[in-house]
Amino acid sequence: MMKVMIVDHNAVFASYRQKYKELSQFPDIDITVIAPKYLDMYSKRYVFQEITNSEKSNIITINPIPIGKFQHHRGLLNPIELIKYFKTLKPEIVLIDAEPECWFTAETIFLKKIFSRSSRIVLTTWMNINLFRNGFPYKMSFIYDFNYKYSLKNSSGILCYTSEGGEQLRINNFKGRVAKINWGVDLDKFKKIDVSDFKNNLNLKGFTIGYCGRLVKEKGILNLVQAVSELNRKDINLLIIGRGPLSGEILEFSHKLKIDVKILNAVDNNLMPYYYNCMDLFVLPSLTTKYWMEQFGRVIIEAMACEVPVIGSSSGEIPNVIEDCGLIFKEGNCNDLAEKIKFFMVNLEERKKYIAKAKQRIEKYFSWKTIAGQIYDFLKK
Repeated sequence: MMKVMIVDHNAVFASYRQKYKELSQFPDIDITVIAPKYLDMYSKRYVFQEITNSEKSNIITINPIPIGKFQHHRGLLNPIELIKYFKTLKPEIVLIDAEPECWFTAETIFLKKIFSRSSRIVLTTWMNINLFRNGFPYKMSFIYDFNYKYSLKNSSGILCYTSEGGEQLRINNFKGRVAKINWGVDLDKFKKIDVSDFKNNLNLKGFTIGYCGRLVKEKGILNLVQAVSELNRKDINLLIIGRGPLSGEILEFSHKLKIDVKILNAVDNNLMPYYYNCMDLFVLPSLTTKYWMEQFGRVIIEAMACEVPVIGSSSGEIPNVIEDCGLIFKEGNCNDLAEKIKFFMVNLEERKKYIAKAKQRIEKYFSWKTIAGQIYDFLKK
């Protein structure tokens, strides 16, 4: 029996624990998931979501130690509690589902070296730009530099959610095993459903183009508004779901261009399949910056699972996620985006073909069962 202790800040979300539910189905693995009791993200505190009856894996919550706030990259976990579980669980493998530069990643590795010396460390990374070389865009960046080097030096393997992740690790002298895996989607939750009444309550009429995510400049939302205006059609409305500092500017720019836009910034995650199904088209118009380019685009696979056609920019991982199951436009090119939107509006038969291909791709490569299998195979080796 392979004993695995998993430390994951995102395990506060029940939907993100799906992969561990699937991983626990393998008969020769015993997993324990350790999660913080809360996570601060995008100006909001998320409290650990209740464990469901279907979750077989052992899940433990421990107190975080915030540095200002307990965020995904900054903050520690209660070391006394971590030490207790190292001693009682005696794991063969410690899987830290977090970036090498995260504070609690380095903390967990340090404590493991003292209290569970024989355990092997496996990490995950979304990095597709070499922030170790470019400089981490955080205060006290020297701490992130130290954490990154320390974590790479003391890890035996790293799972990469991006195609560029392995290359970046090798450039930064990581010598252990590396493998590419995907992010997943709950296919029982994200699917085609009838939302006629829900859509009427939102007062969405005509052709609805949707976006979900942070409302920040690098997500390219202003380019989406500009592209819609270039189509010069009155039957298009934008449904934007998310929160962030760009909210006011989006509304102002849309009003200036006479674009019908609705921004929802406080949406229950359990209702997201309903919002996706209100969309006739989903667009992720991300823009690459010095410190960031799209690392995956979780919202793309959620939309595809709901049988909504998708358009994405050429930034980062987006083309690898969509492949030939949607359309890609050159990032920042509003004319190109406008043409891609027009294609899906007027070519109904082609639209159906893209939807069918996307559904097949999602079921084959992005189910949580598939992702759990990828993790299992990596850990066994």
